[in-house]
Amino acid sequence: MIVPFSASSLGEYGSYIFPNVIFNLNMLAIALLLYINLNYAIRKNLMQEKVNKTLINYSKRRNEAFILIALLAVILSYIIVSSSTLVYILLLPIYAALRKLPTTIHD
Repeated sequence: MIVPFSASSLGEYGSYIFPNVIFNLNMLAIALLLYINLNYAIRKNLMQEKVNKTLINYSKRRNEAFILIALLAVILSYIIVSSSTLVYILLLPIYAALRKLPTTIHD
């Protein structure tokens, strides 16, 4: 990941498409790696016993929301260049809504 570079280039050249795309692709890569990491830990039974399935399910939903928002930000980088990163603010109400939703457990 090149987070420091992409964040600083976004700060310096935020009105251009390329730094926005690089930053948002970087966020997408982080979201995907986080999702892969969590699923690997679940598949290999590496989660601690005290972590219940409801929390695991909530974490998966959060990761999926992060991936979707990052994809949306990449698309918006071409449409509304300087404001494409504002879409990450949507994660706050999404995470709050996910916390309130009933969690179904699939084994």
